[in-house]
Amino acid sequence: MKQVIDLAESLKKLNFHKSIKVRAKKSDGQTRWSLYLDFISNNKRVTFFPKLYFVGTKEFIKNDKKSLDLIVAIRDEKELQLLNSEHGFELKNSKVKVNFITYFENIVLQKTDRPNYNGSLQQFKLFAGNNIQFEQINEAFCDKFRKYLLNDAYLIGHFK
Repeated sequence: MKQVIDLAESLKKLNFHKSIKVRAKKSDGQTRWSLYLDFISNNKRVTFFPKLYFVGTKEFIKNDKKSLDLIVAIRDEKELQLLNSEHGFELKNSKVKVNFITYFENIVLQKTDRPNYNGSLQQFKLFAGNNIQFEQINEAFCDKFRKYLLNDAYLIGHFK
């Protein structure tokens, strides 16, 4: 009985803040639980049974752990696919080679009612130049830009 409680607690933790839930179902007369995925897609409930099982006895601890790890990996992959299809996200590195300045300029054009965006763009251009790609922007780069803004940047048209 303890293994059943452990399974329930494990599933509760695994499903926290996930749109695709890992569930377990025990059929009549069976000694094992069938692990499956349960989610809503296009306003329809979908269940996916990948033929993974949880026995819940000491002899099967390693197999049960492998089954749980595998279904979590499958769930995470399906969740990415679901995000891609429902929200149009592109999770590939296709933007890595795009010029960040062009991207930022497009945002500034959309935010015409907010002059701070234009000022940020001008300061960014003074710091990085007119041609910087997404792949060049990392934590160290952002830290240098932050230090530039705090110490070396000047107001457009005005010195510090």
